[in-house]
Amino acid sequence: MSTVYLLSFAAANLSDQIAQTKMALKASSTRMWQWSRQHGLDTAEATPTTDPFFSNLEGLPPREVLAKLSNPAGKAEFPDSWDFSTSCDSSPECFLASSGSITERRRDGSPSRAIGLIRDVSDHQRAVHADSALRQQKALLKSIQLRLNPHFLFNALNAVRSTVHHDPGKASHAIDSLARVLRANLHNADRPMISLKEEIENIRDLILIASLRFADRLSSKVDFPEELGNRPVPPMILYNLVENAIVHGVEKRAAPSFLHVRIQERRERLVMEVFNEGELPPAPRAGEGLRNIQQRLEILYGGDAIFELTMPETGTIQAYLEIPTETNAIPDR
Repeated sequence: MSTVYLLSFAAANLSDQIAQTKMALKASSTRMWQWSRQHGLDTAEATPTTDPFFSNLEGLPPREVLAKLSNPAGKAEFPDSWDFSTSCDSSPECFLASSGSITERRRDGSPSRAIGLIRDVSDHQRAVHADSALRQQKALLKSIQLRLNPHFLFNALNAVRSTVHHDPGKASHAIDSLARVLRANLHNADRPMISLKEEIENIRDLILIASLRFADRLSSKVDFPEELGNRPVPPMILYNLVENAIVHGVEKRAAPSFLHVRIQERRERLVMEVFNEGELPPAPRAGEGLRNIQQRLEILYGGDAIFELTMPETGTIQAYLEIPTETNAIPDR
């Protein structure tokens, strides 16, 4: 009697373990299957024709079914065991991982029985692809951020050189400003965001260097509410707008020029504007500096940023940049 009880208890315990194993397999999007040459494919929970994991195998001869389960290319080579991932026939966004082994072969070496697991790894594969895409975007963003306008840089160095002898003090200040700009460009290469206060400091250094070169031809104004100082912005994004206004506006005018930078916050949006005197051509083409800005905005914000280059009135060019206001403030360095 006790033997019968023990056997009954063992059977019940085994049944519970099997049930738990099935639940675990289902929770992990895994299907267990067995195959025989005589009966074809059989699964633990459903028939191959109703289970979406095996829908692409419906109607195939037994050997072709096993070939698809055991070989990523679907060739009838039938290895002793296998473990690989492949896309589904039904959808390019579906990925399955197949693992299994041949448990019995005939005298001629052809398989007669096999067992295995099929697991849906679509989410994992998408995560891998998303991570790869993110790494590529970060690399692209870093390379764009590192680009300084060489034309402006060379002219700045020439301006410093021409001032060294007749005004050493002013030249020294300009060298310090240029060093800060270059240091900030390198320091911020690995930072997707910096504080608006840091960006404004870079812009003021940029304007100081430009003033050394253009002297009385350039006057400037920066309207920057101090309470917005910790707002995150992409590094060098506003800098590029000011640099573009100097290179394509101030530099090309013989007459005195005015440069106005204005920062505002409107309805949880950060608005940055740069005004300079000049004229836009009838069909303006974006140079490298503006393409740089557009690329970075697309990477960082998708379609949630606005960038426009317009003439609100005759003789005035406006660069308008609007981005979402981030709630996580960036502390001072």
